[in-house]
Amino acid sequence: MSRNANIEGLGIIEYKPAPSDKWRLYTRLQGTYVHAMTADLHTRSYIRSRVGFTYKEFTFGAGANLEYYSPLKHKQSNIGGFLQVALF
Repeated sequence: MSRNANIEGLGIIEYKPAPSDKWRLYTRLQGTYVHAMTADLHTRSYIRSRVGFTYKEFTFGAGANLEYYSPLKHKQSNIGGFLQVALF
């Protein structure tokens, strides 16, 4: 390992059950953590969550992004809707 390297961890969990033939529930939780080895400090981390429904190639619903920057963990939050289209 290089002394200038960062340690990064990423985790993703998705759950997509099908309550009917046409509709599917869509849930996703994603998180990451980045640590600067040279300074032994937190540099960035985030949690992203989504919950919604899938119909054919369209997925839509509500989402939230929570981001933390710097060793002081300055917080930035975004909450809103999302639309995802599967092209293939």
